[in-house]
Order: sequence, then C-alpha cells, then structure tokens
Amino acid sequence: MKNANTRRSFLKLTGQSLLAIPVASSLLSQVAVAAPTTAPKPTPSPLSLTLNVRDFGAAGDGTTKDTTAIQQALDRCWVLGGGEVRVPAGNYLTGAIALKSNTILRFEKDAVLLGSPDFADYPVMQVRWEGKWIPGHVGLIYAVEANNIGVVGPGKIRGNHALGGRPTPESPLRHPALIEPIGCNGLRFEDFATDYFRMWSLHPTYCQNISIKNLTIRSTGGNGDGIDIDSCQHVRIEGCDINTGDDCISLKSGRGMEGYTLLHTTEDVHISNCTFADSIFACIGIGSETSGGIRNVRIEHCKFTFANT
Repeated sequence: MKNANTRRSFLKLTGQSLLAIPVASSLLSQVAVAAPTTAPKPTPSPLSLTLNVRDFGAAGDGTTKDTTAIQQALDRCWVLGGGEVRVPAGNYLTGAIALKSNTILRFEKDAVLLGSPDFADYPVMQVRWEGKWIPGHVGLIYAVEANNIGVVGPGKIRGNHALGGRPTPESPLRHPALIEPIGCNGLRFEDFATDYFRMWSLHPTYCQNISIKNLTIRSTGGNGDGIDIDSCQHVRIEGCDINTGDDCISLKSGRGMEGYTLLHTTEDVHISNCTFADSIFACIGIGSETSGGIRNVRIEHCKFTFANT
C-alpha cells in the first residue's frame, strides 16, 4: 500500500501517466521507490563478439541516415550475448540509437557520429530535466535499464546544433541530450570526444558504477553542460578535458517535492586529474537540484582554467 501511495503521488506530481509510455514503463515503474538500493556492480559477460556497422548497411557518408543499420548491429550484438560494435572511419548521420546490456559501442579513429537535425528521430519518453521527470526526447545515444554497457573511442560524437536549447511553452518537450543512460548499472565511457550546442553532453540518471575516463567534451552556449550526474552512485570521472558554455560537471539529485518523494541520492563520486573551463557558471557545480541528497564527493588533482562563478 505504501508503494502504491508513493506511485500515485509521483504521477500526480508529473501530471503524466508514466505507463502510457511503453519504452520507459519498466524503468519508471521503479521511479517511485522511496529510497535507492545500492546494487553490486554486475559481472560482465565475456565480450567476444565483434560486429561492424558497415556489415549491416551503414554508409558513413554523412548524408545517408544510418540509424537503422547501427541499431541492427547493436541489437544483434545483444541478442547473441554481448560484445563490441565497431564504427569505422566515416561520418555517420543518425537519430537516437539504444544500447542494450553487455554491449560496447566503439568509434574507431576518424569515425564521427552525427546527430540528425530532426526531432522526430529522437523518441519521446519520460526523461529528467532540472530535477523532475517530464516528457522529452531521448539522447542521441541512450540506454534504459541496461547492464555492462559502454561507449569508447577514439572517435567523435557530434550533436546537431539545431537541437540544442531549453523547453518552452510553445515547445514543452525536453531537447535531446547527447548521451543519456537511465537506470543502468556498469557503465564505461572512455577515450572519445564530443561536440554539442546548448544541451547536456553526458547525462546518466539513476545509474550506478560509472567510469568516465579521458573524454574531451566541448559545448557552447547556455545550457551546454558537460557531464550531469543525476541521482547516481559510485561514479569515477578522471582524465577528462571539459570546456563548456555552462557547467562542466553538475551533480544533481532531484528538485522540490518530487525529489524529496523519490529520494534518490547522488553519492560516492570521485573526480580526479581533469581540466575544466566554463564560460557561464561552474566548473563543478553541486546543484541546484539537490532534494534527494548529495554526499561523499571527492575532487582532487584537477585544473580549473576559467569559471564565471
């Protein structure tokens, strides 16, 4: 009865029926749990399979939409038990693609993932925006309740600058982030570069056991955060070079009554050996959404070259 009451309270807060959005129904049935549980890091399965997106029809010419080909490669990898999907040199225009458990997406040297300029290429589900769950477009690379996943370089991921910005009364859906795992455990982001405009680059939400290493993150304009850690636990960020138009790193845990009700903390975050430059707000910001609590944050051996606050 307590869980049911909590769930009804959350639905009243959002004004949305979360179960009306099938892609997120499994994850969001857990959103109303009063306190997060600390899950052990999942045991990785042997990642022996290697697939190439070219073998699934990806053109890599910067004009053809390669969404279907890349997604087919990722789905095939997952169905066969996991492994690595390789993206060779080329320019791959794509809409949103979904990572599934036990799958690594590797961008090889001179491989560039280009985000489609069409909002229709980014499905709509419940996403987190400034500490609250609202309807919005999923990230260019996203995952929901997947374990042992990763994106690795040395290639590049470029969001389409036409998609950046904030929701407005005329356009209330949240704009797509660049990379957005939700409710995942065991994440690895290493050795690639990103470029985006006026929207968040890496936004893990309700995730655990996250390793972020050696990323080069560039964004311009207000709202162009680098890394937003949102109600996540056991996070390691090291060796990153982040130069943004907004916060380089922002730690969040929910806002207002919704944040207090859901009570998902951000905790055990270690940031080390990074270089930061921020043109508007903070190199590392705690908040402003902190209703779920933030604790055990350690920052060391970092270089702050510019910050406006």
